[in-house]
Amino acid sequence: MEMDKKLSNSKKFGISFKVEKNLEKYIFGDTVDELIDDLALLKDAGFINYFIRIFENLTEEQLARLDDIMLTTNNSGQIVFYARKRKNKINTQKYQNRLIELRNMYQLVNFAVFALQPDIEKIEDAVIAYGNAQNAVELLEKVKDVNVEKMKNFILEKQELEQVCDLVRMLIHRNHIINQNDLLRAKQIVINSRDMWTIRYWASSIGNVSEMEDVTVQYGDGWQIYHFAEQVKNANIEKIRKAMKQRNDIPKEIKDEFDLRFPNPTIKEKFLNWVKKKR
Repeated sequence: MEMDKKLSNSKKFGISFKVEKNLEKYIFGDTVDELIDDLALLKDAGFINYFIRIFENLTEEQLARLDDIMLTTNNSGQIVFYARKRKNKINTQKYQNRLIELRNMYQLVNFAVFALQPDIEKIEDAVIAYGNAQNAVELLEKVKDVNVEKMKNFILEKQELEQVCDLVRMLIHRNHIINQNDLLRAKQIVINSRDMWTIRYWASSIGNVSEMEDVTVQYGDGWQIYHFAEQVKNANIEKIRKAMKQRNDIPKEIKDEFDLRFPNPTIKEKFLNWVKKKR
């Protein structure tokens, strides 16, 4: 970036802003107001953020102009970056509406975290219309006064495994009363997926260990079963060992590794008794 770059055949000075590796944009003018006029024509959000960083003594009138110019740009991340610095001065509703128009729900949620008096219901509706389950989970986690039932139903309808687990874990952590039908629905989504990582995650962080164990030993491969036993507290080791022995498709080396990691208590007891007799 260069300041005070003089144009040939002109008395005007300007500022350059590197947009990409080999691409720069320029604004020129004899006054700050003329430079802002050029910013209005460029509509580059990154350039505006750079501009207010190097011009620290802008008047409120000039900043208000930049507030309006920023709303004509298309870079959601840069708009949110600007709005965070100007949160006490900008029109929250206008910035919220612009982010909804751009349909970047990740940045809309980021905006809702710090914005002064955002329209939470409108943000919820936008996330449902244009977003995904992860956006909904983040909205629930980061923003106050969100309609839990509304966002919960959206997340469950999307059936995205990690977000379903995150939803239930978050509600439990907050001591939120969970409708048993919703809990059963979420659990069934996880079970039906037969995704062993998610099943293990549910068993570790939420519960229903026995049910998740049954699904794992029935549908998981040898190492997936091994990892369930290793990572899930209160896993029934002997039940898992018995199930593994009955599975002819599990290689012997995995079964042997399992026995080394989780010694059979009966064999261990017999060995200790034999050692005592030898003494």
